[in-house]
Amino acid sequence: MLLPKRQRTRAKLLDVTQQMIIESGCHALSLRDICFAADMSAGTIYNYYRNLEEIYADVEQMMIAAYHHTLNEAVQHIQDPVCLVAASARQTLSNALPGCAFGKIIFDGKLPHDNLMMSIRDNFIRDMMAAQKAGVFVIEKPAALLAMITGGMYGAMNDLYHGRLPANAIEDLAEIHLRMLGVSAQKAQDVVRMPFDYQPLPELPLSSAKWLEALTESPK
Repeated sequence: MLLPKRQRTRAKLLDVTQQMIIESGCHALSLRDICFAADMSAGTIYNYYRNLEEIYADVEQMMIAAYHHTLNEAVQHIQDPVCLVAASARQTLSNALPGCAFGKIIFDGKLPHDNLMMSIRDNFIRDMMAAQKAGVFVIEKPAALLAMITGGMYGAMNDLYHGRLPANAIEDLAEIHLRMLGVSAQKAQDVVRMPFDYQPLPELPLSSAKWLEALTESPK
């Protein structure tokens, strides 16, 4: 379905912004540069975005939507709470391997990503609480533990993307993740080496028509 002209213009701005972030990073961008690259007049972008923070927020929102879609696809048939947490960790870490869309935008492009990391954190909270309710995990001091896990996950993703950790470290990282949640050493080792259906993120630039629900709303 062809989007109305105003939405097509906004979609083009978002496509161009993603390409420019990949090529030169957020630090080098301006709204004028985006308009020029999109072959639009310098003032056009202000009909949609008042500043760079607003357009970055839409790019981040698309990353959040794509991340959760692929995560849900990867774990949709998993019932066991421990296996679910392990698969979620492996899926998330695999998104940060060299060349992946996540790393190109976040680690190379330096896109502001507090909301993205908070959404990953919230997903871990949900899975942890479900496992605790099922009696699988006994979590002491959950706030402190969650800070350790999410901070460690982010650091591991950064190291994976920049090659400081090899891809085959993902299972070890997921195993440590489970051990921190009280899973026995043997079970953690077995679970993280079970067959796993990784779902890669879509190629960049992400389609705003697909990944940005707000695209159909009135321009800002």
